[in-house]
This record gives sequence, C-alpha cells and structure tokens, in this order.
Amino acid sequence: MPPWGKLDPSARGVDENDYLAAAKLGVTKINIDTDGRLVWTRVHREYFRDHPEEFDLRPPGKIFVQEYAKFVAQKNEKLGSAGKLPEIRQALQKAKS
Repeated sequence: MPPWGKLDPSARGVDENDYLAAAKLGVTKINIDTDGRLVWTRVHREYFRDHPEEFDLRPPGKIFVQEYAKFVAQKNEKLGSAGKLPEIRQALQKAKS
C-alpha cells in the first residue's frame, strides 16, 4: 500500500449533473462537501507523493486554494448560477429599498 493510504474509488458526492434539475424542483441546499474534501485529499496526496522530502502543509495548501476555486466555479456552472452576481446584487439592493 502506498504511504499516503488507499482511498475508496467509489467515494463521491451527488452527481453534479443532477444539481440544476434538483434546484429547479425547489431544492435549496445541495451538499458538495464530500467532493470538496476529495479535492483537498487529491492535492495533498499528489503533492506529498511527488515531494516526499516535504512536510510543510503550506505549499500544497496554496495549490488546494487554486484547485478549490476551480471546483467551486464548476459547481456554479452546474447549478446555473455562474455569471449571475450582477443580477443577485441588483435583487439584494431592491430588497433593501
């Protein structure tokens, strides 16, 4: 067994192709934490596999932040919320009035 352990290949969250359909049916919360933790695990395992002499968590942490940003952007695409910030800001401003 590799020194970084063995991850069950079936570990995953809800299929992201089901997000938008669920949201349209009124689902207001979709948990993505499992997939986010898998991003963290993948980045750290790959980093320490490729740099076994390292022990500092900061370098892979920086990589994780970039990878997690991509992960969140992809989830926003699947949820149909990408690019909607101006619309959301306008609705929030209207609600304050």
